[in-house]
Amino acid sequence: MNKQIKYVLDQFDFERVRSTMVALNWTYRDDSNKKDYIPEVDKLKEVARRLLKTISTEKSYTSLCTGGFLAEKRGSFLKLSFVLEESNSEYFGCKEF
Repeated sequence: MNKQIKYVLDQFDFERVRSTMVALNWTYRDDSNKKDYIPEVDKLKEVARRLLKTISTEKSYTSLCTGGFLAEKRGSFLKLSFVLEESNSEYFGCKEF
């Protein structure tokens, strides 16, 4: 599964995500100092990697989401998305990470 995670992360355009976050002033919250910030690409990769690693070993649910990222496990395949807007019942019950 680690090879799949690396592949998904290597194919994902984190620069595009960060540019979108800058344009929208989309921030994360640093709980240690209570300040909002736009994350650098390395932080975005860290968040995405953590979601993919967690979802890859989960048996009870097939999707996790946080900070705009949605990680999904479909059978033996992994998917990573950065979602600006979506509405449907497919992810009803997506466990907040």
